[in-house]
Amino acid sequence: MKSIFTPGTAYTRQQIRQGVGGGSLQTYLPRLNGRVLCACLNGPMNLVPDVICVGKRPNTIKTAEMLCQQGDDLPVFVKEVAGRWIYQGQYKVKNWSDDIETLIYYRQKTQRPELTRIIFMEKVSD
Repeated sequence: MKSIFTPGTAYTRQQIRQGVGGGSLQTYLPRLNGRVLCACLNGPMNLVPDVICVGKRPNTIKTAEMLCQQGDDLPVFVKEVAGRWIYQGQYKVKNWSDDIETLIYYRQKTQRPELTRIIFMEKVSD
């Protein structure tokens, strides 16, 4: 899908929300009407932009499952500093894992013991 965002450009969460057509400003996977609209990732929490580490909150798990099922690409942003999110390009889910060996590896790598799923992304366009 052609993006309205420019690679390497910084956006605010409000600009991102307007560009993708809605969703929450508070979550890293904003969604609307059963679809994940984009990914707004914090570098220290994930291995951005290629790996999304999913925590244990029920709503987070549900949204991650939704992302893994939807199949189409979406814009991915990485937080530079407070209020500045850099557009990385259009990505789609390559695969995901919730097997214990993968979780142990990423829990150690990110220092996040609560991880429940790892989503591997691939870039499809700028």
